[in-house]
Amino acid sequence: MQRSAIVFGALLLATVLAACGGGSGSPADVPTGPNLKIYVTDAPFPSDLVESASVEINEVRVREKDLGWQTVFTGSAVIDLVPLTGGVSALLVEAELPPGVYEEVRLIVEAGEVVLSPEAVVRGDSHTFNTANGGLFYPSGAQTGIKVKLDTDITVVGQLTSDLTLDFALDKNFVFNGPMSHAPGVSRVIFTPVVRAVNSSTAGSVELLVLSDNATPGDGTDDEGVAGATVRALDAADAEIATGLTDADGLIILQLPAGTYTIEVEAENHETLTSGDVVVPAANLIDLGPILLAATGGEVTGTVMSDGATPGDDADDVVLAGATISATLQGSTNPPVVTTTGESGGFRFEDLAPGTYDLAITAAGFADGAVADVVPTLGGTGVLVSLVAYTRTLTGTVTDGAAVPAALSGVQVTATNAAGVALPSTTTGAGGTYSLVLPTGSYTVLFAAAAPSTDTNTLSVTVVGTDPVSDQALDTTVPAAP
Repeated sequence: MQRSAIVFGALLLATVLAACGGGSGSPADVPTGPNLKIYVTDAPFPSDLVESASVEINEVRVREKDLGWQTVFTGSAVIDLVPLTGGVSALLVEAELPPGVYEEVRLIVEAGEVVLSPEAVVRGDSHTFNTANGGLFYPSGAQTGIKVKLDTDITVVGQLTSDLTLDFALDKNFVFNGPMSHAPGVSRVIFTPVVRAVNSSTAGSVELLVLSDNATPGDGTDDEGVAGATVRALDAADAEIATGLTDADGLIILQLPAGTYTIEVEAENHETLTSGDVVVPAANLIDLGPILLAATGGEVTGTVMSDGATPGDDADDVVLAGATISATLQGSTNPPVVTTTGESGGFRFEDLAPGTYDLAITAAGFADGAVADVVPTLGGTGVLVSLVAYTRTLTGTVTDGAAVPAALSGVQVTATNAAGVALPSTTTGAGGTYSLVLPTGSYTVLFAAAAPSTDTNTLSVTVVGTDPVSDQALDTTVPAAP
């Protein structure tokens, strides 16, 4: 499933504000300084195509059960959440509130800006999306605010400080109308706010690193982090309490109310893993360590080249389209899987069962090739195959194209291959004949008359080499016959 999302980015705030708020109580209950701190953090997001993304918060309110809404901040706070991952948070506001039980937060958001990296694909000239240029759209955030229910109520008592963390689920907050990594690209970003409010005073955290076995079970040398794996925390009733995506390195930290959870880890092309009875104490970080997911299918990728009949010299090598590749699983009686190379000479086998494969490569005009002991991986293998090209002798006669043709001697004959490499040339003899040995491939052949003439003729020819070598005829005139 394609996930389109955006990461917040902005400036680390250390805003210390005094908020007005009435309320009754005994003198001992009257606060004498800040007793609520609100922090902002960012769930990991697996994309390096986002340089920054910001929102401007104009107002923050908290609701006490009996006293109603209390305003703790008004003004302009630009928040950058790109660096706020892995348990890092930024202080948004310190407020002085009357004692009570607080259960909800409301944010008023005015504007924002998203900046994609130069490598991101966009539909247009700009990699910057904001409300001024129409690239960033807020359906209703500025008008009605973002209402966030606390996971557990916060009780403010006298001078004791309580902490609240606003955790932005970035894979759900910002939606692109196109992929960042390939065409057609992104032309607009839509803000759909989803925020968790966590009572940090009674919460703990779970950290885990999600790794893939890269379709090579038992071999830990190629295990690597899984970006974008979905991690869910479920309570005893299987209700989802928190969810997030692993970052580019496969790391995630989930902040959770103290309790016992089932942690479920899911990633595309991997088996889902579930860990039960994970106890999260208040104010503690529980490190579950590396979580290894078994890949359900790997890829074998590569490129097939022609060696240009010059083994060891890659100057005249060209990619080879239309070659046939068979992949056979060692020890299996199943028939091999087969594919062909495209115009760029590339090939790909997807969803291969774990194991070791032998490749057989064939193409007309080439000696058969083979690659043994290829192990599929999730990212592909990058196998490079160079087939030995058979050759064929291109022969012909060059004449002047007159009504009574006369053979032309001294005509230079040069063949240039598909990679733009000119092969060694020859010249026609006294009878206008030439002989040019060419490996399998497509060529542009230039016939240039001897000085002082400047007449030329150019022909295209495809050569399919043979073993043993055979001749292929190509007669022409210089200049080209009318």
